[in-house]
Amino acid sequence: MAIRLISVPGKPDAVGYVGVTPSSIEGLKGGPYASRARWQGLPVLSYDGRRPLVNGAPVDTDEAFRADMLDAIEQAAQRVLGAEWIGHLAMITGLTPRSCQRDRIGKSGLPAPVLQLLARSCAHPMPRALGFTMLAVAHSWRDATADDDPSESQGRMSASAREELGQHLRQVVGVALDQVDDIRAAVHAFRSGDTRS
Repeated sequence: MAIRLISVPGKPDAVGYVGVTPSSIEGLKGGPYASRARWQGLPVLSYDGRRPLVNGAPVDTDEAFRADMLDAIEQAAQRVLGAEWIGHLAMITGLTPRSCQRDRIGKSGLPAPVLQLLARSCAHPMPRALGFTMLAVAHSWRDATADDDPSESQGRMSASAREELGQHLRQVVGVALDQVDDIRAAVHAFRSGDTRS
């Protein structure tokens, strides 16, 4: 019973589909998400607290289900956050790095909101860019609140803190765009022997 974590149209609490059969084209662009159109009509996976539901009915979390879920989490997390997904997922969600280790996830799973985050992110047209942008936001938030009481930096940001962090990040993105544009132009000129740049 292969599971894919990805948002399900019209079902905001769903985390994906079950019973997905691998396709011969999965190795092509999009990897295991390339054949999403074929999943329509498959059973939908959601959660009620920590309890998994398939089409609204509770399912047994036996060893096979936990193994399939762990594979689905790893595929989704790598799609969004790359090979170093464990530390990145911990940074973004505020979970401890230990909670994001494979063995811990295989035993205890992840909170439903984290699965929903991965599902929404996998459905984004640029999942890796979204993932690394979320990571940049999380790092910036951590740095901005480093001197705060930890109990005050948990949960949702205040509107003013969010606006201030947003302004800071827009400046960072502007600098990053310039840096990437400049270095690509310089490398292209270097390779082509044009040293005038």
